[in-house]
Amino acid sequence: MSNSVLIQYQDELAIGEQPITAKEWRQLVNAKSTLVKFRGQ
Repeated sequence: MSNSVLIQYQDELAIGEQPITAKEWRQLVNAKSTLVKFRGQ
């Protein structure tokens, strides 16, 4: 097994079981609110 195989990974942001994009995450963080609307909910 080579070193490149040992260090490969894929990260993913999710809320519950719904994956979200990095852009959506930044929007939620930048909202600066304790309650946010996400994907219409």
